[in-house]
Amino acid sequence: MILIGRLARRAIIHMAAALAASNLWLGHTVIVDCINPWDMTRRIFADAAKRADAGLLGVETRCSDLNLHRARVEERDIDVPGLCKPDWQDVLARDYTPWATADVQIDTAKMGVADAVSEIRRHL
Repeated sequence: MILIGRLARRAIIHMAAALAASNLWLGHTVIVDCINPWDMTRRIFADAAKRADAGLLGVETRCSDLNLHRARVEERDIDVPGLCKPDWQDVLARDYTPWATADVQIDTAKMGVADAVSEIRRHL
């Protein structure tokens, strides 16, 4: 498994935000689907949207049922060559700060995909 440090992850977030902003400037709609673990990285995307004079809808998805979350992690198929599947200990050890100010919070233990999509669309 490739392990990258916090500074490297921050640089990757800056690159992703720059790509998002450039596409927003071109008039495209942008959806960034990533683990956005800290307030600092969330601000990077918010600043990119602001620079592009675009709106931002922050969505945090989580699974409040630890047994269900663990089963999903362990049963997940990885179809990206070279991408290593995290184990449950990797997930528990992940450095993540809950996003209390997200515009939309989805708990996948309580809401299915169709309802989650409807909830997100309601906020657009």
